[in-house]
Amino acid sequence: MALEDSYGKILAVASYALREAVALPQRVNRQTTQSMSGGQPKGGVVHFEVPPEYAARDVLPGPVPPAHSTPVQESSTVECGLDFWKEVDFVLTDRDLEQLDSPGGHTNMKIATAAGKIGAEISQSLSATYAPIYGFVGTPGTTPFASAPTAAQEALTTLTNQKVPLGMRQLTLNPTAYGNAIALPQMAADKRGDGGSAAYIQGVVPRTMGFDWSQDLMLPTHTNPNGTPAGWQANQTGHAVGDTTITIDTGANDPVVGDVFTVAGDSQTYAVLGYVGNVITYSPAAKVAWPNNAVLTFKGSHVVNLAYHPYAFGFASPPAISSAGPDGKYPVMSFIDPVTQIALSLEVKREHHQWGYYLSCLWGAKLVNPALAVRVAG
Repeated sequence: MALEDSYGKILAVASYALREAVALPQRVNRQTTQSMSGGQPKGGVVHFEVPPEYAARDVLPGPVPPAHSTPVQESSTVECGLDFWKEVDFVLTDRDLEQLDSPGGHTNMKIATAAGKIGAEISQSLSATYAPIYGFVGTPGTTPFASAPTAAQEALTTLTNQKVPLGMRQLTLNPTAYGNAIALPQMAADKRGDGGSAAYIQGVVPRTMGFDWSQDLMLPTHTNPNGTPAGWQANQTGHAVGDTTITIDTGANDPVVGDVFTVAGDSQTYAVLGYVGNVITYSPAAKVAWPNNAVLTFKGSHVVNLAYHPYAFGFASPPAISSAGPDGKYPVMSFIDPVTQIALSLEVKREHHQWGYYLSCLWGAKLVNPALAVRVAG
């Protein structure tokens, strides 16, 4: 195969491999206010659109229509930095190039493996933004779906209580939880009543219980390096509904960003956004006024499986700015996969009796709205 023909072939094989390797990036918001087709530098920024908040009002017929309740009801935007630029390099011999047209050949396996490493980095960067997510169901340290779909039922209810739209809800699990779900009797065709057999024949959990199910190897585990905080109490009078900070005392093991806690007398779960000088900054704003000495109970270490609406997260991947080599022989070619919208770039260099290939990707990942997601603890 001619060198110039290998670019497109390799990018196609790599893009197809990414479709199978990554779940989370394919199931989040990938629409930005600017085009992703042009080259961007690392450190550049993109913007994700956030729908405005509307309010209903009484209709009062009259000769003059009333003014808009807000001067401009346009969507706002959230900025996301293109902070990740990763590459995987591999070599191909002239013989390897000739085998590119063999679908099951070892050359394609090399390419798929390389692309999979980039895919893992992408998934990890996106799921690592979980810390502000305060919605929480399940039992820390216990893999869900071992015997019942209870965690999905609880996640569904929690999302609804957080006013998350019913459509497009996603449930992304680590492989252990996903494997449990496949074996649930509720996934069997005779229970579902749709004649499907995806769970038992294809090893795929079908859309059920209001979710599109998927698995992702790179979902994180939240662990407090100090140990699970214990014994902490509110040390503040005058705490009020709507507050986002609380002073605490008496406890052991300092809280860290990403910890989740409840407060006696308040059923809401809260996420720690910061902890300095015995003062916790948390989200969402307090639903209940906490009295002095109210006990805080923290969740233990847990796998962060995710139930979410796609607009909870944002992912963008434009081609990186690049140019041909000094002699112009080996240009850098980029391809945006229409399915994943991941932009891969490929650079080739002639080495000693072999070709050096450099497969790279530039992207940004952002938790746009934590209210649209729930942790499903494992």
